[in-house]
Amino acid sequence: MKLFRNIFHLTLTATLLTATSCSEGESNSNEGDDGPTICPTYTIQGEIVNITVIDYKPAPGQFINQAPEYTAGDTYEIICKKATELLNNGDMISLGAWGGYVTLKLNSPIENISGKSDMRIVGNAVYANASTESVRFGSSEPGIVLVMQDTNGNGLADDTWYELKGSETVNGIDDYTVIYHQPAENATADNYIYWEASNGDSGYINNSGHHEQSFFPMWLNSETMTFHGRRLPDNGKFNSSTQKYDLMCYNGYADCHPNNTNLSCLDIDNAIDSNGKKVNLSHINFIKIYTGVLQSNGPLGECSTEIAKIERLKYE
Repeated sequence: MKLFRNIFHLTLTATLLTATSCSEGESNSNEGDDGPTICPTYTIQGEIVNITVIDYKPAPGQFINQAPEYTAGDTYEIICKKATELLNNGDMISLGAWGGYVTLKLNSPIENISGKSDMRIVGNAVYANASTESVRFGSSEPGIVLVMQDTNGNGLADDTWYELKGSETVNGIDDYTVIYHQPAENATADNYIYWEASNGDSGYINNSGHHEQSFFPMWLNSETMTFHGRRLPDNGKFNSSTQKYDLMCYNGYADCHPNNTNLSCLDIDNAIDSNGKKVNLSHINFIKIYTGVLQSNGPLGECSTEIAKIERLKYE
C-alpha cells in the first residue's frame, strides 16, 4: 500500500500516453543501474491495449474487496469482469501481498521490437524526489511479470509462461510457497493475517487501520490462500532519521518506477525460461503479474503491486 493514492488519479491522465526514454548514450538497462535516470525531454508514444482478465486471485491486502469493489453475492466471474472494466478504463486494481496475481489476455498482441522496450504496465509508483537525477527510493511495489505467446493459436493461456528478467531475479528465492490464513478472532492490527512459507519463514500482514473491510478476497470464500512463485528481496528499508520506510526502486518490474520514466518500460527480449535461459518471442498474447515482495512496512502496510493499464510502445 502507498500513501500516494491521491496522487495517482491526478497524474494518470498525463502519463497514460507517454513513455520517457533516454537520449542517445544514456542507459536504458534493467540491470546494474544505481538508480533510475530521469529523461524528461524524449518521449515515446504509447497505445492502450484492451485486455480481458481471465484469472484474478489477489493475496490478502488492504485494498482487496475495494479495487475492484466486492458486492455481496459477487462471484469469481463477476469480479474478473469488474477487474476487466477497471483496467480498460485506466483504473487501478490491487494484487494484494506477495503472490497475488492477475492474468490478462491481450485483445491484440504486443510485438517484440528488436533492441527496444515494447510495453509498459501502468502502475502508481512515485519517486520520493522526482527532481533528482538519480533516485534510489520512492513508492515502489514490484510486480513480477510473466508473458506467454499463443503458439497453439487457440486463444487459450495453455502455452509456456516466461518471466521477464529483472534486476533482482538472481537475488530472489525460487519455488517459494506461502499460505495465508484468515484472521483469528483475537487478531490485532499488528498480528492480523498470519502467513507461513515453505522454507520456514512466517509473519503477519498488519492492518494499517486505513481500511475496515476484510483483507481476504470475499468472493473466494476460503479459510486459507496458497501462492507459489519467486520472492524478491525486501525493498522497504526503515529510515531511522525520518522514522519512515523508503521503498527501493528495482528495475524490470511492474509498479516500480513512475509511468513517465524509461525504467517503467518492459522489454520482451528479457524473457527467460524456467532455467534462466533467454528465449526469443516474436510477440506476446498473455501477461501475468504477481506481487514480488513479501513485506509489511509499518503504517504503509503490505507491499502490494497495483496496476491500471497495459500500453504498447510506439516508435516513429
